Amino acid sequence: MTRAWIEAAIVLGNDPTAKVRCPVCADAELAVSDVYPTPEAPVFERYMQCPTCKARNVMRMNRR
Repeated sequence: MTRAWIEAAIVLGNDPTAKVRCPVCADAELAVSDVYPTPEAPVFERYMQCPTCKARNVMRMNRR
C-alpha cells in the first residue's frame, strides 16, 4: 500500500463520508462501502474505490 493510500485510509477510517481524491488518478473522489461478514461480527471491511480509474483498496476495521 502506498503512502497516499495509507493517508486516504486514515481519513476514511475516521470519517467514511469525507471527500478524498483517488490516490492513483486524482480525477475523482473515492467511493466508500462497508461490508460486514455477519450482523454481529466485531470487524468489518471498508472498501475504497475510484469510480473513474477503478483503483481500489480495502481496510479491516473494528466496530466502535
